[in-house]
Amino acid sequence: MPDSVILPEEDLKLIHALQVNARASWTTIAQALDVDPATAARRWARLESSGDAWVAAYPLREPAHAGAIVEVCCTAGRALAVAEKLAEDPHCMNVDITTGARDVMLTVTTRSTAQLSEYLLHRFDGMAGVRTVTAHLAFRVHTSGAHWRMGVLTPRQERALTKSYPVVEPPVAGPPEWAMAVALGQNGRLAVTDLAASCGVSEATVRRRLPALLGSGQLILRCEVARERSGYPVGVWYFLRVAAAKANEIGIAIGRLPQVRMSATVDGPANLIVQAWVPARDQITEFESRLCRALPGVEVVDRSVMLRTAKRVGRRIGENGRATAVTSTDIRLPIPREQRPAR
Repeated sequence: MPDSVILPEEDLKLIHALQVNARASWTTIAQALDVDPATAARRWARLESSGDAWVAAYPLREPAHAGAIVEVCCTAGRALAVAEKLAEDPHCMNVDITTGARDVMLTVTTRSTAQLSEYLLHRFDGMAGVRTVTAHLAFRVHTSGAHWRMGVLTPRQERALTKSYPVVEPPVAGPPEWAMAVALGQNGRLAVTDLAASCGVSEATVRRRLPALLGSGQLILRCEVARERSGYPVGVWYFLRVAAAKANEIGIAIGRLPQVRMSATVDGPANLIVQAWVPARDQITEFESRLCRALPGVEVVDRSVMLRTAKRVGRRIGENGRATAVTSTDIRLPIPREQRPAR
């Protein structure tokens, strides 16, 4: 795991502000944080250019969407190569190299059960270094990295930043909506003028359709921070077993814990999978113990510590934990397949 040096408090506050409202104007952010708008803009530009923070977007959430959390076991010495290969896939939102009974952990998002089946049945066929694959269908995601907060702003500051979009029925996702989602996956703070030009639509179309996508929950923006620079440098995947009747209730309760980045009800013997960030390795078991004490009936079946992250929602991640390149989140693209050598 890379060594970590926490970002300055001013940077953490700026990141927290954009976690609350990813497209807030610099004037709004400046008023909430009591800083100069130009200073906030310069600071964000520096964070982006260094790969310490970024704003991306998930793929559009369509009615038939389907996802899975996937464990990949690799042949000795091949975990990094496999992770880097899978990080090229738009359908892989997150790729972690881990300790324990699995070598690589993936979160996979697709447009339908049929596309998810195609990914799970064919993507790993013939891939060098892959030994076994275990998939857990995500029945319900209770919280995700889009809802995680740095925890450095006051409630008053959060209220000043919060923007409410009109709650509407999800619009039918056509080419303009998908173009906006893909462009915002590259840069979630893209200005309306640039977004319109990128998508080949008018600014009026963007101003009308983007709030509908955000208000319906069909499009979700996500401000991210390099884990090693966040003050929570240790990432852990927990595999929990709970009574089926209580799985959703417990999953929601776990999702409210400040360390938890993801909580999902899945299939399999461990029917609740949780990802958490903690400040130090010696807090891994401490968090686990607190979890079990606070929520009776939770059994920790297994856990894996992140050694390195290869990808996180729209960004390739380097050895130092920072974003190094932008990747596509366009899950309309075909499922990649390995080329089998000619015989």
